[in-house]
Amino acid sequence: MILPGERSGSLSALEARSWAQFFAFGPFAFQALRSVRELGILSALLRAEQEGWTATSAALAEAVEVSTYAIELLLDVVCHLGVVSKGDEGWQLGKVGYFVLHDEMTQVNFDFVQHVCYDALPDLTASLKSERPVGLERLGLEGRLYGGLGALETTKRTSWLDFDHFYSGAAFDELLPCVFDRPVRSMADIGGNTGRWAAKCLNYDPYVHVTLVDLPAQLEMARDSLSGEGERVLSRLSFLEMDVLEGDFQSLRECDLFWMSQFLDCFSPQQIVEILKKVRAVASAEARLFIVEPFPDMQRFPVSAYCLDATSLYFNCLANGVSRFYRLSEMVPLIEAAGFVVEHQWPQVGHWQTALCCRASAPNSLPPNKRAMYPTAKAGGL
Repeated sequence: MILPGERSGSLSALEARSWAQFFAFGPFAFQALRSVRELGILSALLRAEQEGWTATSAALAEAVEVSTYAIELLLDVVCHLGVVSKGDEGWQLGKVGYFVLHDEMTQVNFDFVQHVCYDALPDLTASLKSERPVGLERLGLEGRLYGGLGALETTKRTSWLDFDHFYSGAAFDELLPCVFDRPVRSMADIGGNTGRWAAKCLNYDPYVHVTLVDLPAQLEMARDSLSGEGERVLSRLSFLEMDVLEGDFQSLRECDLFWMSQFLDCFSPQQIVEILKKVRAVASAEARLFIVEPFPDMQRFPVSAYCLDATSLYFNCLANGVSRFYRLSEMVPLIEAAGFVVEHQWPQVGHWQTALCCRASAPNSLPPNKRAMYPTAKAGGL
């Protein structure tokens, strides 16, 4: 089955009705997939293939220590999804099952949806109407998610961090040469989270100083995460506790680079402009602003855009109630409204990311030989 997407108008009535039933039972499919993975059924099917034994329902039941009834109940469902197939002698692992079992992206997404989002999503309608994250109460938190991450139950916090790091961190190594193609004396990592980008920069360039700007709970996690880096790194690292919606960036006037990775998607359009104006107020004419985001309209494959748009529901229901993953076509006007221009773009970095280098001065202020180093954007992503 291929998601209908833009071709939905060409579906027959029977096809359209079939898709409607598929979505109606979507939560059942998700939980069945989670169960065959967590119970070890998929791993047992792979072992059967490798070791040459026949994966009958009884053999699988013995291998994973559940009943034959449970095996057949689950495999009868996921067989419709291409996760497994059934032959004359027994069950076999399908291509979809292989990715559920082995693909890191799939596992990160599954755990994030299950442990962080699933229980809260029934509150989506209430969150949309009120523009506040009603589902956050299901996690035992209130206000905004990011201020309470450290208080999350361990499994939930781990799944959130794995999800965040998988998508943001994948672009870091590719972007280090772009950031340090010229000297960077002082960098403000705004929304620095657990400090992974800061650590990359401090180890990459022995002279740069990085200021991590974030909420107190986030900086506490960053301090713990970076505590083992050593004095050579920690001596060039500062922490600035701030709610960026309330504070100002006057203490960051000396920074020649401002970095925001998967940060602006945590705010409404109006808030994004306000935050960027605060940066503009303290940025020198030569300072650069890097914005790294997974824009849905910069994806190569429709399923990538679908995943990003679906994740936007998390921002509404759990994170803050007002934000989403924005399209590049939506973000650029906000950047310009704050007094910046997008000088360069790096599409298709990491997993689905696009990096924007912004300046307060016009893009043609750079010499022609320097401008030629940077590609223009093309729709892409993973």
